[in-house]
Amino acid sequence: DGDMILSRYPILKADSMWINPRTSETEGRAALHVVVKAPAPIGNVDVYITHLTGGGDKIRTAQADAVTSWIAKTRGTGPLLVMGDLGDGPASGAYQAFVGSGLRDIAVADAGAGDQPANTCCRDRVVGTQPPLTTRTSFMFSGGWASDGMTIFGDQPQNQPDGSLLYGSDHDGLEAVFPINAPGP
Repeated sequence: DGDMILSRYPILKADSMWINPRTSETEGRAALHVVVKAPAPIGNVDVYITHLTGGGDKIRTAQADAVTSWIAKTRGTGPLLVMGDLGDGPASGAYQAFVGSGLRDIAVADAGAGDQPANTCCRDRVVGTQPPLTTRTSFMFSGGWASDGMTIFGDQPQNQPDGSLLYGSDHDGLEAVFPINAPGP
């Protein structure tokens, strides 16, 4: 596994942590942190990404606790974005660890009255016709920066030269837009 953050703005710092507990000696789950220099008046933005492991809710909750503790120790004073595949939905202990640490689930915050955030997981295969996704395991959280909206991408397959359908991933992607002006809640 590997996580990556791409930015059109300068990355001032990057660090990572190995996530424990692990489910085996060969597992190498990690969390990545970068500090991005955003345009004024935003300043520096702390961006984190992670993918929690299998092993059940108890293991993922412990991993989420480790990641949120690391975030609290390493983040600056500016806006904060956290992205991750938690392996479970909003009723899980892992999700509760993130929102319990004060992070805001952008999809929930952006949902209108009566709207439910889109499901993001999981296709059995990336080739061929696939049924609609049934769960939400990919999340984007913020601290100190309100989004102008969140959308899904990669939810439609592309036709290949041989006529087959191909999805970009077994998950749909999340995209959020953040204003370059004074940060909000």
